[in-house]
Amino acid sequence: MVNVHRIATPQPDRTPTDMTAAVPASEDEAQALRVYDRALDLLAFRARAARELRLALIRKGEPVPYVDRAIARLMSLGLLDDAAFARQFARSRIAGPGFSRRRLQSELARRGVARDVADAAIADSMVEDDVDMDETLERIARRKLRTMRSVGAPARRRRLYAFLARRGHDADAIRRVLERIGADVAGEELDAASGDAAATDPGDAFGSG
Repeated sequence: MVNVHRIATPQPDRTPTDMTAAVPASEDEAQALRVYDRALDLLAFRARAARELRLALIRKGEPVPYVDRAIARLMSLGLLDDAAFARQFARSRIAGPGFSRRRLQSELARRGVARDVADAAIADSMVEDDVDMDETLERIARRKLRTMRSVGAPARRRRLYAFLARRGHDADAIRRVLERIGADVAGEELDAASGDAAATDPGDAFGSG
């Protein structure tokens, strides 16, 4: 009688990208559907860019291969579109808090939107909505002033300057609007206000205002 010795075949290590190959088809489909449904739930809660949604799912412990499949499926169906998201984001942040172009670029970059996509979306939104940034700046300045009636004039001017700077508006634009609305800020007062704003928002790091 001939003894047949079985030789064990080495099994390759599995990486996260091929984990789904070891999952039975029915279970694989169920996992993929579960992650896809969770992605839809996150989008229903609020709109997101593709990279932002991907990171949110991964942080919640979802396996990367299923996350990537869900993202690809959402994009193919037109349910996840960075350009559309960026346009919606730009419109809402200009109309509401009055973000500047620079602040919009910063916020979209933080959410994973490519710079060229963000720039095109911001430009389109401003053209389509006939946005005048000087008018936008004056609108939010007057609105903020109404909340500071009990604050003394010097402090009110400094706080208003810092508030507008946090929304990404540059010094020249802020000076112009302060002159138009009668906040006569000049000389040392203006320098002090500018210093307050710079201390609050170094570089491109913007506060919430």
